[in-house]
Amino acid sequence: IDAHTHPGWYVDKQGKRNSPRSGDTPAEAALARAGNLYATLMAGFTTIQSIGGPEDLELRDAVARGLIPGPRVLSSLAPINGTRPSPDSMRAVVRGLKAQGADLIKLFASSGLGAGGAQTMSNEQITAICGEAKSLGLRTLVHAISAASVRASVLAGCTQIEHGIFVTDAELTLMAERGTIFDPQLCLVFQNYIDHPDA
Repeated sequence: IDAHTHPGWYVDKQGKRNSPRSGDTPAEAALARAGNLYATLMAGFTTIQSIGGPEDLELRDAVARGLIPGPRVLSSLAPINGTRPSPDSMRAVVRGLKAQGADLIKLFASSGLGAGGAQTMSNEQITAICGEAKSLGLRTLVHAISAASVRASVLAGCTQIEHGIFVTDAELTLMAERGTIFDPQLCLVFQNYIDHPDA
């Protein structure tokens, strides 16, 4: 199982991570994404958790229908990263993602490492998202770098913490006590910033 991956990302014709400006045709993008799934399956992964891309739904369904070879895909379809919506609006977003077919919910409770990793969502917003997801039978995966954002997410009942670079023993103990999954991804994050210091 790969608990954090993005099969929709690939190296485009410009030699960069794909974007709408890459100039790749829809067919080239589809082939690259199918190739990612095939390579993942050949590496021995039979299930992957894809953390947010609108193309995930079609990839997941194509694998499930036997149209392309690949691992079983679980997807959040899109991350929740707004900081202004009310808690009730956040609950509505969760319900909308579930209605679209999301297998789990991904949220950004903090900024990225390059921006310092501070908590960006309020405790109430995090609680609303994770609580609504749980009521719908969905797990929650939280991008949380700072100790404060990790603590808020664990106390909100979120399922899985990604990164947690600045956690202390107190947050690690809290995660253990609450049964929260911790997926640090530290090497991946640090290597990304070493390779792309201006990103």
